[in-house]
Amino acid sequence: MTEAEWLACEEPSTLLSKWRRFPERKLVLFGCACCRLWWHLFTEELCQVVEAAEKRADAVIGPDELAATRRSLESRCPNLFWYQGDPELTVHWVAWLTAIDERGAREFEYQHPLGSDTFDDMLAALKDDLAICLAVAAKSADAEYELERAAQAGLLRDIFGNPFRPVTFSPSWRTDTAVSLAAQMYESRDFSAMPILADALQDAGCDNEDILNHCRDANQPHVRGCWVVDLVLGKE
Repeated sequence: MTEAEWLACEEPSTLLSKWRRFPERKLVLFGCACCRLWWHLFTEELCQVVEAAEKRADAVIGPDELAATRRSLESRCPNLFWYQGDPELTVHWVAWLTAIDERGAREFEYQHPLGSDTFDDMLAALKDDLAICLAVAAKSADAEYELERAAQAGLLRDIFGNPFRPVTFSPSWRTDTAVSLAAQMYESRDFSAMPILADALQDAGCDNEDILNHCRDANQPHVRGCWVVDLVLGKE
């Protein structure tokens, strides 16, 4: 895949399959961001699953607590984590896909045999197919489906950046103002201050056009895991 193809591609599964060096934390946050596109369709229990996955991605909770959350929710809603071919239930499947843990991988392998019983292989396949599974959440197979995939591709680029242009972030750009702005946006999920963050970084001496342009691009969506915000906050 070339850089031009990476920037123009509107198929998230292609982006994921062509470039495999993705940190697990960012993959989980990408899945959560895609789920939040359909937040209005999620039950309270499904929202709790996504929120728990976000906390696990940032090590706010551990794997045992995430597993306990899943068990508690499934005891109240036995079919919460099962996709049964009904489009109305697809969002249930999407929700547990965000919580990439051993149980989710086992369920995925049961429904889609991979020819291997190793957890690492199952987890790799789950990650590769994550965007495909999430794209199914669109409620129709025509224009809305295409819009859904394009929206996910935009989210993916916001989270992972441009792998063809690795950025070296100077610690001197991580001023109190920049860190405060980034932290506030990360916690609130309100990224309207991205242009202000660009000004703060530029005032600190940042001259990287990729960073500044990403912050100031009015057409670029921003979500938790945004590569620039992560750099400012020192997140992997």
